[in-house]
Amino acid sequence: PKVSFSDLEIEKFIHSSENYLLQYRSLRLLGASISNADEAMSLALAVYGWMPKILRSLDISNEQVERVRQTKDIGSAASVMRDFAVPPVNNSWVGSSKFLHFLNPDCFPIWDSHIARAFGLVRRDQYESSSRYIAYMMGIRDFLPLSEEITSQTFSRIKIQFGYEISPLRALEFLIFSESRLRHRGQQA
Repeated sequence: PKVSFSDLEIEKFIHSSENYLLQYRSLRLLGASISNADEAMSLALAVYGWMPKILRSLDISNEQVERVRQTKDIGSAASVMRDFAVPPVNNSWVGSSKFLHFLNPDCFPIWDSHIARAFGLVRRDQYESSSRYIAYMMGIRDFLPLSEEITSQTFSRIKIQFGYEISPLRALEFLIFSESRLRHRGQQA
């Protein structure tokens, strides 16, 4: 994926995603309030309301919710992912990544078709797997120290414009997502 973004590009991404960024904040607040599997259902419903799909299944225990919430870094998050025999939400790693992200946004990056496309994975069968998601997690972890300038610019602009903070992880995935989505829309025009 593209790894360098100009101030103008970052501003364009933020401007074209204003509603998305406001909705993201609300989902983060909800995710921060979840402490058990029963409450996790409300987050799963909200995340799937944010997506173009409906929630069909949620299979996560109180212990798994707690383990996700207590994870301290991306490497540990990858270990948590390896312990899921099947995706906990809708039997989908994409949907599960979004759900897990809102339970712990500093450690679980969002993985979806736009992000996958940035890495050359265009078909669902190419990216809908735990191994692809874990590989993405580890790649993001390794790239974060190298992307400090662009993530801090994005972090600052979102904080000023929308009044909340995002992690460097979220800033980096937002840039990758936005660039891929913009490039894909341009190809469809």
